[in-house]
Amino acid sequence: MLKIWNDTGNLTPQQLAFNAAQIRTRRVVECAFGRLKKRYSVVASSNLKDPHFASQVGLLCCALHNVIERKRSGRLPCCRNFTTPAPVAVISSSAEVIRNALGRYLHE
Repeated sequence: MLKIWNDTGNLTPQQLAFNAAQIRTRRVVECAFGRLKKRYSVVASSNLKDPHFASQVGLLCCALHNVIERKRSGRLPCCRNFTTPAPVAVISSSAEVIRNALGRYLHE
């Protein structure tokens, strides 16, 4: 997880843009997990410290949530062609390099 830049009063516009985007994104993710916890007790009660197991539970809960929401709206797709997204490749192990690149992109 990437952390926001410490605001000591001298952040660049790119760093401020990164911080703002990171805070907004975190809020959305926290709200989504709150909804999943209410709907699926496994999210609230399980020990999700194992990253592989947690990602499987998260994908399953999101998929079930989407199917239920689409069924309610009358837009239930055929699930036959569902594929798991490919893992994201890590470009750099340095959080600072990643934050700088994201900050430049977000500031544009």
